[in-house]
Amino acid sequence: MQVRELLDVVLHASHCQTTSRLCSYPNCTLIRRLFSHAHACKVRVAGGCHHCRKTWFILMMHSRRCKDSDCSVPRCLDLKKYADRLELQFRTRRSNNPPDVHWH
Repeated sequence: MQVRELLDVVLHASHCQTTSRLCSYPNCTLIRRLFSHAHACKVRVAGGCHHCRKTWFILMMHSRRCKDSDCSVPRCLDLKKYADRLELQFRTRRSNNPPDVHWH
C-alpha cells in the first residue's frame, strides 16, 4: 500500500460507520482492527506490541501531514500538540545554546 493510500484509508476508517466488520473501502477493516486493538491492548508499544507500534507509526504519519485543526483521526490532535512541544523545546535549547562559531 502506498503512503497516500494508507493516509486515505486512515481518514476513511476514522469516520466509517459500517456496522458490519467488512467495509467495502479497501483496507478499512484492517485499519479499524488496528485502531480497536490499540485501544484495548494491555501490552502497548512500551511493552513491545508489534500491532500497537504499527498503529502509532500510521497515526504519526497522518498527524505530521494533517492540516485539520479539528481532525477526528484517533490521537491526531494529541500527536500534533506533542510534536509542537518537542519543536518548542528544540528551538528553546537551540536559542539558549547557540553554536560556537569562530571566524578566522
